[in-house]
Amino acid sequence: MKKNIIAQVVNNRLLPFCEKNDSTMDISAESDFGIRLYRDTLTFMFECAVNNVFKYDHCVILGNSIGDGYYFYFDDDYMITDDDILKLRNEMKRLNSCSKKIEKLEIGFDEAVKILNKRKCFHCLSLVKSLSRPFEKYYHYDDTYSLASNILLSDFSFINHYEIFKYKEGILLRYPRKGETSVQDDWHDNPLLFKTVRSDRLVENKIPVIKSIGMLNELIESGKISEYIEISEMTQRMKICKLAEDIISRNKVKTVFIAGPSASNKTTFAHKLCTELKVYGISPINISLDDYYFTKDKITARDEKGNIDLECIEAIDVELFKENIRDLQNGKEVVLPRYEFNYNGIGRRLFDRNPVKLNDNNIIIVEGIHALNKSLSKGLDSSLFYYIYTSPLIQLNLDEYHRIRTTDLRILRRMVRDFRTRNASAFETLNMWSSVERGERKYIFPYQNNVDYIFSSAHAYEIAVLSVYALPLLRSVKPKQKSEYIAAQRLIKLLSFINPLSATFVPAESMLHEFIG
Repeated sequence: MKKNIIAQVVNNRLLPFCEKNDSTMDISAESDFGIRLYRDTLTFMFECAVNNVFKYDHCVILGNSIGDGYYFYFDDDYMITDDDILKLRNEMKRLNSCSKKIEKLEIGFDEAVKILNKRKCFHCLSLVKSLSRPFEKYYHYDDTYSLASNILLSDFSFINHYEIFKYKEGILLRYPRKGETSVQDDWHDNPLLFKTVRSDRLVENKIPVIKSIGMLNELIESGKISEYIEISEMTQRMKICKLAEDIISRNKVKTVFIAGPSASNKTTFAHKLCTELKVYGISPINISLDDYYFTKDKITARDEKGNIDLECIEAIDVELFKENIRDLQNGKEVVLPRYEFNYNGIGRRLFDRNPVKLNDNNIIIVEGIHALNKSLSKGLDSSLFYYIYTSPLIQLNLDEYHRIRTTDLRILRRMVRDFRTRNASAFETLNMWSSVERGERKYIFPYQNNVDYIFSSAHAYEIAVLSVYALPLLRSVKPKQKSEYIAAQRLIKLLSFINPLSATFVPAESMLHEFIG
């Protein structure tokens, strides 16, 4: 049995920076809180190492996750060398061997401005100035001051499971995966995902890029946010238009598969893609994989809790789906299924009255969590297929070393939508999120690089809009709800750095309305 190293370190070193330490809290490597605790402390150790090695001569920025690692790039386009990597590794080993404690300080506004200016932490400085609060809390170690936006361990002595190496123009810092106690050997590059997030970060489309919350806050405060929103929304529409052009230019494409994790705008994106295809004379045939579910009494697969596993592909009638696609490709008429999830507690499958047939001006659009799983297309003519992965790959940081996680944006999106459409509480959304992520790690993420196109549905401004709806919901989560309460407080802390933005600024055609109504 694996030794639970993260639980062990937390039990041996109480969390001095928690408002309240609860010994019944699950802080193991299997828990969201435990793995965040380790990764956030690792990131701070890396920040200290960078500052000690480079002496603030170069600005290093935390970018997106790539596999089980954080990608860091240089804001001044400095090219990392092998010697730099060696120095960083040695410095991190030194920090790991020290028993020195991480301090948590409350620093006044004027003093913080001086410290951040001197250390060239301009993104953090922009955030602090935009908030204009009399005090902020910072973690302090050696000569590094870092905004205390999360919870850390008391020192670095246990942070010894990581890897550092050169990646593209920057650095990849690898960490243990959830449920693991060491860095795994089977890391896989994801060049298409990297290309997507990198192109969004660059001014590739010649539009203003909001890199940090400080910049966003300033735009909101200045009253110039409307123009940015208009440009951002227009740029997203142009991407969908170019995507439609690419699909049509391939001539043979007859079926487009769209998949992505929860709260990724899959449904709205599929609708907008269909609209663009119609502009080019294409009449889409929409197929949802949800309509191919077996009734619950016929699903034998179970999750780790013994419940019916509706996330697994075995819950889908794959053979019926393949039969329908094969018949459509062969020019036959097909009567498509429609599924009623709420019927009699087990669901039921119905069929449309009118059959469909694939003509020269038709393209099938398939949307669902398993749409990228190649078992759906096994034995079919794959040259007729086009695969799209969609996710809100937000390119926005609090400051240099604290980013807005795509996962957090998706949680906020789903929380707001589910409260509006299902009357689901924030507790319910947070409580089921680990199950959602488990399904995504197993059935979606492994296929995200084996696609023709990755589409980011995120806008930098949207988190300011979501915060208006999400904050009251998050505050309804009570301390007795333990892990959900910790998650809610973390998100409340995150949103406290963001100036709220009214939904009246959101254009009527924005995909954000899938969540806010």
